[in-house]
Amino acid sequence: MRVRPTVKSMLVVILLVGIGALLVWAFIEGRKELATEQERERPIKTPLRVATQDGETVITLDKATQVKSGISVAPLQPVSHREEVRAYGTVLQLQDLVDLRNACIAAKAQLEKSQASLEVSKKEYERLKVLHSNRNISDKAFQAAEATWTSDEVNLRAAQESLHALEGAARQKWGTVLAKWLF
Repeated sequence: MRVRPTVKSMLVVILLVGIGALLVWAFIEGRKELATEQERERPIKTPLRVATQDGETVITLDKATQVKSGISVAPLQPVSHREEVRAYGTVLQLQDLVDLRNACIAAKAQLEKSQASLEVSKKEYERLKVLHSNRNISDKAFQAAEATWTSDEVNLRAAQESLHALEGAARQKWGTVLAKWLF
C-alpha cells in the first residue's frame, strides 16, 4: 500500500516539474518578445544634415542619399529669361456682349428702314414737286410730302448716330476686334 502514495507523489512531482518547466519556458519566450519589441521601438538615429554656416542654412547629404533621392549636381548652364510683365484685367459678363449685339442688329434694321423710307418719301416729294409746279396738286399735299421727306432725313441721321454711338460703346468696352465682329 505504500507504493500507491509514492506513485501519487511521483505524479504530483512530475506534474509540478512540468508546470515549472512550462513557466520557465513562457518567461524566456516573453523576454525574447519584449526584447524584440523594444528593438523595434528603439528610436532611429538619423544623421544631422541641417546646419547653419555663416548665417545660412545648409543641408549636407552623403553620396548614397543623393543617389537614392535622385539628386544630381551639375554646373549651371546659360539660359535666356524673359522679363514678366504685370497686367491687370477685368472679367466682363458675356450677356452684356449679347445684349450689345442685339442692340446693334436692331439699330441696323432701324437704319435700313429709315433709308428705305427716305428713298420713298424723296421720290414722292420730287413727283409731287413736278405736279405742284404745274399746279396739279394742292399746296397742302406738297407741303405734307416735303415734311415727310424732311422727317425721314432726320430719322435717318438719328439712326446713323444711334448706330455710331453703339459702335463707339462697343469699341470702348470690348475692344476693336469684338466691335468689328458686332458691326
